[in-house]
Amino acid sequence: MQSLFLRRLGPFWLGPPLLVVAAEAVPVERSGYGALVLPLFIPLLSVIWIATLGACVLIASKQLRLKQWSAAVLAGIPSSALLIWIALCGNVYDPVRPFEYAGDELHFLARKPAYDAQVAGLPRGRIRVAAFDWDGWAFMWDGVVYDETDQIAMPKTRRSKLWLKQTDNTELSVTCDGVTFLWHHYYHVTYGC
Repeated sequence: MQSLFLRRLGPFWLGPPLLVVAAEAVPVERSGYGALVLPLFIPLLSVIWIATLGACVLIASKQLRLKQWSAAVLAGIPSSALLIWIALCGNVYDPVRPFEYAGDELHFLARKPAYDAQVAGLPRGRIRVAAFDWDGWAFMWDGVVYDETDQIAMPKTRRSKLWLKQTDNTELSVTCDGVTFLWHHYYHVTYGC
């Protein structure tokens, strides 16, 4: 009975992180998407994980009382893994971020041919930089930047005057420090911090 119950807990345990990956991997530009999903999803994910954690602890304690050691260990593995995961991440949001990152990678790979086509049309003879917005709300959003010179990854004080002049009064002038390398000259960027 308990092993059947544990199998039924699997979708609740693994489902939310996989949903984050799937939601982030959707290869469409999702204006305002993050403003709706994350404030609702993170508390929901926390409730699901805490409820599943509680169920696993109850099952493990019952198995210990019945002296079914292997079943107790199997029931304790998910709860132990979650506690270690949260302890390593440090706060409630960070355990979700690796799944978001995996989804962002898939999103980028799905859209890369379209980005490559637009980059191929950039004029020669000047710094080739292009921004592709994904989603955001109010004053923060994220997207992909193609930068042939890779200066987007440098601190603002180390970027060339020509690059700064060309990107002045664009979204590239309000990038945050968290620039993540994706692919040859492509970066995942957050704007408006």
